Amino acid sequence: MSVNAWLELDGVRHHLPEGETYVGRGVVCAIVLRDQLASRQHVRFTRAGGQVVVEDLASRNGTYVNGERLDRGRVLAHGDVVLVGAVRITFGVAASTPSYLPPGIELLERHARDPEVVRSASVHTQEVHVTEPAVSSVAVLESLVDSPAARAAPASFAGGVCGSIERLLTVAEQRAEPLDAELADRVVRVAEIVDRWFPDGSRAEWAASVRRRLGR
Repeated sequence: MSVNAWLELDGVRHHLPEGETYVGRGVVCAIVLRDQLASRQHVRFTRAGGQVVVEDLASRNGTYVNGERLDRGRVLAHGDVVLVGAVRITFGVAASTPSYLPPGIELLERHARDPEVVRSASVHTQEVHVTEPAVSSVAVLESLVDSPAARAAPASFAGGVCGSIERLLTVAEQRAEPLDAELADRVVRVAEIVDRWFPDGSRAEWAASVRRRLGR
């Protein structure tokens, strides 16, 4: 059984791939922080299977795990909180258990009580003449972010949409089956819509990570 590892910031999960992941203010980092207390390359997460080690990179303000300052590499456990500047990063790891529902359909079921959302999704998915889970998932996500309900209350939809995209990309990466160019562009559009829902830029880093993972 495969293992899924992630870093969660502001309610958004960032998939941790095998190897090294850098976090900091610098644009070369995989996860870019908008925090002046963070160094340009502040911390490194190194993943080998289900084990993840965090290391401070001689940052100006240090890195803390569960309130303790790091002075050497440390193996993380599920639920550990890493403090980078003023940013709290929660580490998570779990065995991957495949869902029988595509992530977009699963999200739709959570909002099934809203007739406007269901109507929008139904019209949108009827236009899709293929049965691949990734395609149907993206079609549903597009209908959700374009629905009046989501525009009226984006905060209630953002977490679910972000989580669905993260799971869609993780499954594609685990199976070594990248999304085709058209589908990748559609996923990026959904991510950018979610980003625009929050003028404070709180979803900007996540949207940028989606573009990087899709090579966009």
